[in-house]
Amino acid sequence: MRYELKYAIATVDRYMIEQSILNHPASFKEAFPDRVVNNIYFDSPDLKCYYQNINGDPIRSKIRYRWYGDQSNINNGHIEIKRKVHQLGYKEYIQVPLKTNALNHITEIKDGGLPHSLQATIWNSYMRSYYLSMDGLFRVTIDRNLTYGNYINDVVTGSEDQLILEIKFDKDSIRRFDEINRYLPFRQTKYSKYAEGVTKLMY
Repeated sequence: MRYELKYAIATVDRYMIEQSILNHPASFKEAFPDRVVNNIYFDSPDLKCYYQNINGDPIRSKIRYRWYGDQSNINNGHIEIKRKVHQLGYKEYIQVPLKTNALNHITEIKDGGLPHSLQATIWNSYMRSYYLSMDGLFRVTIDRNLTYGNYINDVVTGSEDQLILEIKFDKDSIRRFDEINRYLPFRQTKYSKYAEGVTKLMY
């Protein structure tokens, strides 16, 4: 169980945002090379996961297929079932080696461990940067160049004017978070890429 706290930031100056992390007293350093993150989200026909988020349900879930790198290189991905209980969350992973990157990969993903009642709703893609505090207790990610697509109608939109900063830490480190947050010049927000994408593309 861990906390994942988000900050949606207007991209006035990306360099300033990155420097605020690198100059933080917790001595954040780049932890991993930047890479593209791709997701296909699944939901019930009545969008139960979407409305759980919009309504702020204290116990909710989100289901996606995730892979990294070129968007067309979908073969080496995994299913993530992301569950949230109040402010704490955890993930369940199911590896799904696909045989094809054609349209029937949706069927293969479902065969890999998802109920067939679920449908693919939207996809999204973004570039992610990774940072880790010197003590290894806090991880920061910064997502940029967000692109969304409606999986049903093939409509595409973007959020190039926004960065999503996320700080992730184990539940036992909550007492130190106030100290970490004190030096972040951003306002914490409620934000879900899935909810944002469905709102943009389907409503």
